[in-house]
Amino acid sequence: MLANGLSLARIFLAPAVAFSLYRDGQATGALTLALMLTGGATDLLDGWVARRLGQTSDLGRVLDPLADKIFIGCICICLVPLRGFPFWLVALQGARDLAIVGVGSYLLRSRHTVIPASLFGKIATWAMALTILAHVLSVEATWLRLSHVLTALLIVGSGSDYARRLRHILRQLDQSPAAVSDASSSSRSEA
Repeated sequence: MLANGLSLARIFLAPAVAFSLYRDGQATGALTLALMLTGGATDLLDGWVARRLGQTSDLGRVLDPLADKIFIGCICICLVPLRGFPFWLVALQGARDLAIVGVGSYLLRSRHTVIPASLFGKIATWAMALTILAHVLSVEATWLRLSHVLTALLIVGSGSDYARRLRHILRQLDQSPAAVSDASSSSRSEA
């Protein structure tokens, strides 16, 4: 499926961007920017292609956000020593992403359920991508600090939104007919 191929391409672009960043050092090379923009383009295209070609799948719902997390995380980690990217922001993003991946993996295995990416999560991801780009382009410090704060707020907000959607989905799963019949049969056996 083409859509999943675009997500996989983003994962494979992550080490290429990291190598290009290390190779460029303090300068911003055209190759680094091209690779980063290509990664961003795959993020925009994979969902559109999946919907347009009718290729939406549970694998795609897992692979797309996972590719985002790997691509952005890899670049952020490289930028900490190279461009002074704030470690606290990487840690905040990493904590949210690990929680989402952990809970998502558990739900997929135990309940065969995938929580799809939300618009709020996508906005937080794109805010982080713009913050990364600002560091790569060595934007003025005032704008960098503003982007750090805005991105951190969006990360926390999208994490809270994910937790809210998780509670809602778990409530629905627990109230499904199978859960209701299981509960009623267990209460009958106790009586």
